[in-house]
Amino acid sequence: METRDKISILLRKLGVNPANVGWVYLEESINMTAEDPMILNGITKKVYPVLAKKFNSTPSRVER
Repeated sequence: METRDKISILLRKLGVNPANVGWVYLEESINMTAEDPMILNGITKKVYPVLAKKFNSTPSRVER
């Protein structure tokens, strides 16, 4: 099973609704953390900007 599939299953078990706008942000941020746990040392400086760029958004929108 692929990492993304495992993340999706876990989020559903936790009760996160895939229809939520933040689902893709959450799923991708968990995937990024699985690949590089040290990225958590800079959530606002590393994770949010990367997600914003990937999904054509802004870091503040990702944080919300």
